[in-house]
Amino acid sequence: MGDPAGVGPEIALKAVANPRIHEVCRPLLIGDAGVMETARGFAAADVRIRPVADVGAARFQTGTLDVLDLQNVDLKTLRLGQISAAAGDAA
Repeated sequence: MGDPAGVGPEIALKAVANPRIHEVCRPLLIGDAGVMETARGFAAADVRIRPVADVGAARFQTGTLDVLDLQNVDLKTLRLGQISAAAGDAA
């Protein structure tokens, strides 16, 4: 996912929203599912976020982004678009 306060979450959602993506790969994002849910609010991408605990649980379904959920971002303190040590650590 990269920096959770950056553009990575939005780019990932927009990529997975394209149904053709599943023709060329099996997308699995490694990061924080809560950040991805937040990004859904402004990314204009009709994608369901599906947290998984391990890669074997991923389903790779069209319209869904499986997220290997690290739960490593405090959404209460994350400031989108701002550089922070916490966001850097999460990246």
